[in-house]
Amino acid sequence: MCKVGFFTTTTATSTPTNPYAQLINIFHKNRFNSKFEFKTAILLALYLVLGPFNLYGQKNDVQNWNSAVVDLNFAPFLFELEVDYNRLVSGGPEWREYAIQPSIEFYPNNSFDFYAGVYFSETVQDDINDTKELRPLIGIRWNIIKPEKRIYVKLNVKLEHRFFNSKSGNNNNNSTRLRTRLDFILPITKKSYNEDKDLYAILRSEVFENFKTDIQERFQSTFKQHLGLGYRFNYTWRFDAVYIYQESYNSIEADAPDNTSNVLSFTLKHFIRTKPK
Repeated sequence: MCKVGFFTTTTATSTPTNPYAQLINIFHKNRFNSKFEFKTAILLALYLVLGPFNLYGQKNDVQNWNSAVVDLNFAPFLFELEVDYNRLVSGGPEWREYAIQPSIEFYPNNSFDFYAGVYFSETVQDDINDTKELRPLIGIRWNIIKPEKRIYVKLNVKLEHRFFNSKSGNNNNNSTRLRTRLDFILPITKKSYNEDKDLYAILRSEVFENFKTDIQERFQSTFKQHLGLGYRFNYTWRFDAVYIYQESYNSIEADAPDNTSNVLSFTLKHFIRTKPK
């Protein structure tokens, strides 16, 4: 018998006496590829249950975000087109955004993906301010734990340069922003994210570093926390429903308080390719 981390494990020829070790062995044989994945799942489950409790201390506004994504896979490249419609439901004057983002991704192996794209948006910031934005971007994705495993963990780092045009003041501004996002995806009804008819849990944290803050934007993000569920019908169709807690600030009004937003987000994704690689 030996101790690994905070669990007691046994050799293959011995019988585990610690109830935690017995639990690990049961789940390891039936659902998980390794004890490490099971321990990670337990920690992630605790985070999913306990983590959101600190998100409800402040409530400022309620928003709804909707996305439709189409992917065309021609390995080792993937072309993606995303269309967004976002709006403020309650908590202030009208805010509404329409956006489209074409991008291309290169995945030379199963560990790293490289991508680039351009984001176009038109936004009603409030009753008197409308803006248009052009946002070229580049990024890298590190698949820390691969999607075929029991838990899918990935790290995204994205660099964006934002060109803003404000209709009301006829002003042109630009800014650079760095986004760092950590994703955990935990399959619930299947053994991996790659399997069809899988219900999966989503946990995602994203931090924004805005290097210039004088662009005219009502919700300039600094932090986002995502918590939700997704369902993979088959290789070609997937749907996510996610609650997002967002921290941001208003760069239009100098003395405006910081914003905390509660967002309900829906994403429908379609892969044109009919068979996985």
